[in-house]
Formats: sequence, structure tokens, C-alpha cells
Amino acid sequence: MSSQDGLRASVAIALVLLGGAMARAQVLLTEPGPLERQAKPITPENPIPKRVYFVMPTRPAAIELAAGRAVVTLRLTLDGAGSVAEIRSKFGGLVAVGNGLAASDAFIEATADAVKQWRYESPAEPPISFDVRIAFAPDGTASLVMHGGMALPPMAPPPPPPLPDLPPAPWAEGAVRVGNGIHAPFKIRHVPPTYPPEAISARLQGVVILETRVDPDGHIRNARVLRSIPILDQAALSAVSQWEFTPTLLNGTGVPVLMIVTVQFSLP
Repeated sequence: MSSQDGLRASVAIALVLLGGAMARAQVLLTEPGPLERQAKPITPENPIPKRVYFVMPTRPAAIELAAGRAVVTLRLTLDGAGSVAEIRSKFGGLVAVGNGLAASDAFIEATADAVKQWRYESPAEPPISFDVRIAFAPDGTASLVMHGGMALPPMAPPPPPPLPDLPPAPWAEGAVRVGNGIHAPFKIRHVPPTYPPEAISARLQGVVILETRVDPDGHIRNARVLRSIPILDQAALSAVSQWEFTPTLLNGTGVPVLMIVTVQFSLP
């Protein structure tokens, strides 16, 4: 064989290998891919094969989970070798982030980057498709919460961080704090918070915690944020300022009260 023929053969082999690598490369799809459309049903005779290698995703850089968590659901399609040949994004990520910006795409991509490395035993009747769901906790750690439609035992949520030890607010002077025999007043008027449109777009959820002063007439005159979700703080303060409570009596006299309240933001 001439050196030129050898070069042509080497190039041909390289192209074949490159073509095979490209065929195995996963592209994040939004519609069923050609392999998924050929997928055989999952049955007792054709179960989801055993996973023999996996890595978990890491939180995307520069994204913080101020409250709530990101949940990403992907559909995987395995080929005859047990490799993840196709990945399809199903429902996106529902995520609460400190700056209120939607970060769904970043979490989906991080999850797909990890999942495409998973390896399984060869399916009995390939190809085979199934869903996986990975949740990112507020501290950024990821856990597999569903595999092939089977819900996995949830991890215990991490304890919430302690409230900040702030100096007393100027308006706290002269008020008694709930506790040590002082009961929280009963709420007689509740006004729910108004969701900011940008928070709805970002699927932002969570709890804002406030310290408030309830005056003897039952109205909240002052409040400050103890645990913040920046994009939701003002909505929480605006709602709480309209709440009304029964007066708190001490020795038969109405007194101002300091109390902690929480404002829950949740989307359907």
C-alpha cells in the first residue's frame, strides 16, 4: 500500500470514528427524537436496565437558590449498549433565585451534562425511554427524586438558616415581645401578597420572614425583613401593612407587640 493510500485509509477510519462519536453525542431535544420514537415499551420482560455508572449535576455557577428549589425532569433514551443516546427536556426547571431571574435553562443544561454520562446495562429490547427527575436543594446539592416513574424517598430538607441577630429597631422601643406569657394577637384581617409579574415569570416561590410591631389598635405600623427574597420583599411588606389583629392587653391595657410573621409565596 502506498503512503497516499495509507493516508486515505487513515482519514476514512477517522471519519468513521468521528461519525460514530457524533451519532452517540446527545443533543438536548424538546420533541421526541428518532430513537425515542422507536422506543419499546417498559414491561416486566423489558425493564429499565440497571444503572452501572452515574454522576450528579452541580449547581450552575453564579446561581444561588435563595428559596425553594430547582426541579428538572428529563426523558432519557438508551441505545442497545446502555448509553444515553437522546435526552429530551420535558417540563423545564422551577427555580427560585436570589435576583429573581429565570434560571431554568442553566439548571436543565447542568442536569443534561451530568445525565449524558450515565451508563446502564444493555436493555433487553432497545431502545428504551424513561423519565428522570433531579432536584437542586437551596444549598445547591442535587438528588435524584424520580427514576423511570418511580418516586424515590425524599431527602430530609436542610434546616433553615437562623434568623439574623439584628440590633433592635428604633420603633421597637416600648413594645413587648411575644413569648414569656405574652400571646400572639389573633389576626382578624388577612391580605395576601400581590405577586410581582417578574417573580411569576421566574417561577419564584418561598417565604419572606418579617419582624413587625402591632400597635394597641391591632394595626401593623412598622416592619422589617429578617429573611429576604429580594424580589418579593416589598410585596410582603405591602401585604403585612394591611393586616389587622385583636388588641393585646397587659393588665387590662392595650400594649404594642413585637412579633415575627411569615409571608408565603407559592405558585400553582
